[in-house]
Amino acid sequence: MKEVIRNSKKAFTSSKNPVSNAAKGFEMLVNAYADYKTVCQTEHTKREAISAWREVQLSKTNNQREFLESYLKERFIERRHVIDEMFHRLDQGIESDNPELISMAMTAIQNTVQSSPLQEASNVLMAMNDPSVDRIEF
Repeated sequence: MKEVIRNSKKAFTSSKNPVSNAAKGFEMLVNAYADYKTVCQTEHTKREAISAWREVQLSKTNNQREFLESYLKERFIERRHVIDEMFHRLDQGIESDNPELISMAMTAIQNTVQSSPLQEASNVLMAMNDPSVDRIEF
């Protein structure tokens, strides 16, 4: 900017004709305004791109949240059902004095409790962010 002002001072001092100085000054003003409009348009376009990117990211995050909520809800319902059924089988084994049924029910309960739906959710989140994964089922 300082260079433009210096150049404009030279332009005004080098010419003795006031009309020429006025024309050069007006031309500099028009050029500065054109540059200003270009910068404004460029910055406006950048803001629009940032806003669009933000909306895409928010939408993606909300979709992931909804999917994860649904996934966890289903997984916990499934686990509850499995555990309830295994305790029912355990009760049957105890009532009928069947050690095989008791052992099977205890093993199934232990295996179900050892796996964590939250760890599975972590794997689901990784799959959601993997562009090579087309479909996630649960």
